[in-house]
Amino acid sequence: MDDFPFNYKFIGNSLYANDSYTIISRNNDGLLIIFGDVGGMVAFLSMFIGFFISPFGALRVQSLLAKYLFKQDDATAYTKV
Repeated sequence: MDDFPFNYKFIGNSLYANDSYTIISRNNDGLLIIFGDVGGMVAFLSMFIGFFISPFGALRVQSLLAKYLFKQDDATAYTKV
């Protein structure tokens, strides 16, 4: 910069990859809001799991009903050994 008239920059361009500012805003949650979030997550998981488990439960109930309704004992046995 000592040789002013021969090597001096009047106009320049610069290119930045990301010139946006990152703004972070935080707030505190109350106890009821946290309970609401946890309750919502529990409700979602119970519905989601119940959707996939219910066919197996229905099959188990049908099996138990068939077992108890068509139970064969000595009074209903057709052949005796």
